[in-house]
Amino acid sequence: MNILITGYCGFVGPYAAQTWLDNGQQVFGSTFLDMRERCAIFHGIDARVEWRSCDITDPAACRELIAWSRPDRVIHLAAQSHIPTSIQQPELTRKINVEGTRNLLDAIREVSGDAPPRVLLAGSALQYGTVPPEALPVTEATPLHPENPYAESKNEQERVALDSELPVYFARPFNHFGPGQRTGFVASDFARQIARIKLGKQESVLRVGNLEPWRDFLDVRDVIRAYMDILERGKARTPYNIASNSEIQMRQILEILAECAEVQPKVETDPQLYRETKHLHFRGSYERLHTDTGWRPQIPIRQTLRDVLQFWLNDETDGGR
Repeated sequence: MNILITGYCGFVGPYAAQTWLDNGQQVFGSTFLDMRERCAIFHGIDARVEWRSCDITDPAACRELIAWSRPDRVIHLAAQSHIPTSIQQPELTRKINVEGTRNLLDAIREVSGDAPPRVLLAGSALQYGTVPPEALPVTEATPLHPENPYAESKNEQERVALDSELPVYFARPFNHFGPGQRTGFVASDFARQIARIKLGKQESVLRVGNLEPWRDFLDVRDVIRAYMDILERGKARTPYNIASNSEIQMRQILEILAECAEVQPKVETDPQLYRETKHLHFRGSYERLHTDTGWRPQIPIRQTLRDVLQFWLNDETDGGR
């Protein structure tokens, strides 16, 4: 099969490409502008992936992308996914996440005709908003209450897809991380600071935000398996939570990373990083996904944290980027 991954040079894209390549498929990727240098730095470039730049806010570019790749499956990852940016630039976030998705789906319908590919849309657990403790774990029946423009755009993306009459599949992943994730996300931020402390590149002070919340975290490689299972064994037009139904406290993430690195940094709260939260706990159920596809999380969070720490140790040893 031909597999098209939009947003190929983001954090998740290379993992998705590797999974489908390992299963013997031809993989095509699209990026916003030419991000080959960034992709090479963080993930390496697999010569087996054919890729090109595509601005999904341009309908003509989307038609060219579909005509070029002739996909049997599409994993739509291209998005503006940074929450602070979505708050500062809600119109841009909607343009990329909603109108960009509409352009892509319109292009698929126009170019593919009567044999459209299956399309997986990567949503977010943030679509549910704040959920009271007594309503946990979050299921797909939990009401949607987005609390920022990014989450709102993901809800609207699903509505656009339902109007398309294409075979669309909805994934709502909870927090996921792994080697190669950029800074700006809690586990990667902690790991990079700890790696720098370990290597003597930073004073032994760890600057953090709110360490009290408990959240549902997954390894990105487990999430990619879920994407594949949803596309091949899931039900179209049906949302699927990708979750672990377990929680870990932010403070514990920090402690595990420090333990793995054998360092004991001083921890200081940075007011610019600190964010209040309405509820300390948030976790999701993967029962529907398991029932329909057999998926369940496999990689322990300690292993993921060790892998992320090693990524940053290697990166900082190589000079940092």
